[in-house]
Amino acid sequence: VSAFTRVGDVRGALTPELALEEDSELLLVDLGRDRLGQSILAQVFDTPLGPVPDLDDPVVFRGFFDTLQAQARAGRILAYHDRSDGGALVAALEMAFTAGVGLGIHLDAFVGREPLAVLFNEELGALVQVRRADRDAVVAAFDAAGLAGRVHRFATLRLDNRVEVLADDVRLLNADLDTLFDAWLETTHAMQRRRDNPECADE
Repeated sequence: VSAFTRVGDVRGALTPELALEEDSELLLVDLGRDRLGQSILAQVFDTPLGPVPDLDDPVVFRGFFDTLQAQARAGRILAYHDRSDGGALVAALEMAFTAGVGLGIHLDAFVGREPLAVLFNEELGALVQVRRADRDAVVAAFDAAGLAGRVHRFATLRLDNRVEVLADDVRLLNADLDTLFDAWLETTHAMQRRRDNPECADE
């Protein structure tokens, strides 16, 4: 569903642009069940990968939306990005690109879950950047809205331009942010050439 509405003060709009605050972190608000069917990961490897994401509980989704709005009004959300187009890893990278900072992604909160599924499922959910000082209040607000156990620490900012993904002390990724950006941009450009005027995309 796409919708448009009036905005009372555009300065309060949430965007994926990370605030350059070292004492902050990314939380993943996870509303899904790691279903990878028809995800970009499934398309890249040309394999079905099972069931597709779905909206399982509208009440939980509304609780997510209302709480996000309330926390934004309280000034506790610094940046926001949904994970529906590529998964949590892609969303986190897109946030990192906006600020030119690296990320340390830790999957300690997802013990027993397949790392690829956590990183690439396109279920309902979002990444939010919060100050560490506000983290407990934000988590408590989501808990009170019926989302207990659905908010996880996901990443911290790194100023060395590296992106590292760790799961059970195993390094799954250690790459330069610029290298990842070039790969992302190449794909984005190719998609834009097909969707829009190719000459404009090249320009």
